[in-house]
Amino acid sequence: MEQKCQVCGVDSGEYTLCPLCFEDLQNGNLKKCNNCGKWYRIGEVCQCLRATPQPQTQSQTQSQTQSQTAPQRDPVKSAKKERNTTAIVLAILIVIFTVIGIAISLPDKSSNNSDDNANMTPGIPSNKTSFITQMTKARPELIEGDDPDNFFEMTTVSLKLKANDNYKEVVVELYVYDKNDTVIVQHTFTKTNLIKGNIYELSYTLTLAQMMNADHLSAQIISYK
Repeated sequence: MEQKCQVCGVDSGEYTLCPLCFEDLQNGNLKKCNNCGKWYRIGEVCQCLRATPQPQTQSQTQSQTQSQTAPQRDPVKSAKKERNTTAIVLAILIVIFTVIGIAISLPDKSSNNSDDNANMTPGIPSNKTSFITQMTKARPELIEGDDPDNFFEMTTVSLKLKANDNYKEVVVELYVYDKNDTVIVQHTFTKTNLIKGNIYELSYTLTLAQMMNADHLSAQIISYK
């Protein structure tokens, strides 16, 4: 009579185990169930126990009872509470940044640093400009024509920078390219203590090799404060 292997379920002929599972038995990987007397793989659960519903432990019963008796959360009230909390946090942050900005922008009368006083120019903001003030400054502009190629003058690249506000520092990046759009010059201009309404000239002198290969350029304002 053909039998099925008690472990894997394949045809095992007249034996209770197939050849592969019998080899596992010899290697000590199988164990006989004390409940039904059949073989099962060590580390697994016998089939007779799989089909029997397991009793719930006391902790599982308590968990289910607590979940059933726990008060239900009102989503509307929760959403209102979260919005109110967010509004309060934002209001506090705005007040903090405003106070910090005012405190930083006020002149430090107690400072006797001669180097700081030497760098001060009438009409120029203090070096302690606040972050909020920097965000509100008008952007400076390059005014040497709309076409960047007009910036070439013989062996010199000349740029003009218009100060639309008072600035502690303005940084301009210059790129000069050859006919293949390869960058042959990359130069950074850093202009400090600019007064509103004034125009400042920025110039870069090309070498002979750069002048022979220069074809076009681009210039842009990187940062200002």
